[in-house]
Amino acid sequence: MILIKSLATDFSTTHVLKWLSYLGAPFVRVNDDKISSMQIQKGGHILLELDDGRVIDTQKISAYWYRRGKWSFKNITYNKMHSLGKTYAQQNKSDRNKLIHYLNLELKRLGDFSDQLSSFGANKMEQLRAAELAGMEVPDYLITTSKADTQDFLKQHGRVITKVIHMPLFFINKGIMAPTYTIPLTPKDLEQLPDYFSESLFQTMVPKKYEIRTFYLEGQTYSMAIFSQNDDQTKVDFRRYNRDKPNRNVPYQLPQSVKSQLDSIMQHLQLQSGSFDIIMTPEGRYVFLEVNPVGQFGMTSIPCNYYLEEKIAKYLIDDN
Repeated sequence: MILIKSLATDFSTTHVLKWLSYLGAPFVRVNDDKISSMQIQKGGHILLELDDGRVIDTQKISAYWYRRGKWSFKNITYNKMHSLGKTYAQQNKSDRNKLIHYLNLELKRLGDFSDQLSSFGANKMEQLRAAELAGMEVPDYLITTSKADTQDFLKQHGRVITKVIHMPLFFINKGIMAPTYTIPLTPKDLEQLPDYFSESLFQTMVPKKYEIRTFYLEGQTYSMAIFSQNDDQTKVDFRRYNRDKPNRNVPYQLPQSVKSQLDSIMQHLQLQSGSFDIIMTPEGRYVFLEVNPVGQFGMTSIPCNYYLEEKIAKYLIDDN
């Protein structure tokens, strides 16, 4: 049995499951379902009862794919008006966090394709260092809380961008979702900052000929060139999609030297799968930006006819 942790709204998961069904592989998908009860026994044997009545026995799971979401328990109501009730609630929350961590550890042992611990533990600093050690070019960067340090960095490099250090933020209001993007940092922006602010990441703005999105799966790479520089809306961050006039996307073949560098990065990070963001400069240099352990693969699969959904399904079946 293949276990998949995802979200109901993730269509990429649905496409993979269609291939699993076609290939006759048994699977169970868990979306936003909560854990009603959890049993842990000797030997790492775990039984999960979900709030929809389904029971998952980890001894019957032969492969695990973490795609989206978090494992969480169904809420318990406490008498928080009582001091002991508040204390117990805090202790129970701590205990549950430890149990979820242990669950993720055991699920990680069931399959090395993708897991929640690696995904949520993704660290851009570690990724940039891994790329440097692999011999890839990375942008100059600065993490600081100081306005003065940021001013010096901007003066030194001229054109600078800012981006999130860890996971992107999504603000939702009245049904409208506003995600965070990579944006240029201007002197005017800098003037409006206080002398000290929360930890922020700044990088030199690397000139682009085009961008490359590469999906990596157990040593194989599937790349796509994104001609984002032809549109002012997508020049800095291609994720600011122009729905009316989409970027041109074409299959791309990385040189073997770059593929070997990506292998080294993934080995360093102990990842089997992920989506790389790479810049091709006007001079023909490859510049590493980041790798997302659960990055989107549909956006690469469909335009380039890579059929990655089928490949992922077969990978999960071979893990059985």
